[in-house]
Amino acid sequence: MPTLLHMLDAWERGSLANAAVRDWAEELATQIEWPPLVEVNGRQINDRTAPISAAAYVVDALEGMHVGLICVEDVPALRALLVSGDQPSPGAWVTWDEYWKSVDFAARGSALAADPFYSPGPRR
Repeated sequence: MPTLLHMLDAWERGSLANAAVRDWAEELATQIEWPPLVEVNGRQINDRTAPISAAAYVVDALEGMHVGLICVEDVPALRALLVSGDQPSPGAWVTWDEYWKSVDFAARGSALAADPFYSPGPRR
């Protein structure tokens, strides 16, 4: 099975379609050990200090990419978290959080509205 980094590279090059990336992430999600949940600001999230937390966050994003509007333009942010190690530094998490805060998901949703992969309705 290719690594997450290899899969991201193939997706970025156009060798993998969005659906193939999502399907691969869904399969991987059944095989990895997920970090425990912790409460942060009243929300349950995966523990960012646990081993494999970076991979878990990337797999989680890709597994729901058709709903979360994750697209190939996000590969640099996904890759940056992965290369920061199994237990990223607090700075890596700040960069991760700031990246997602900077994405205009309303505009992205409008731009992707014609793409059947990202459209509401039956999964493609």
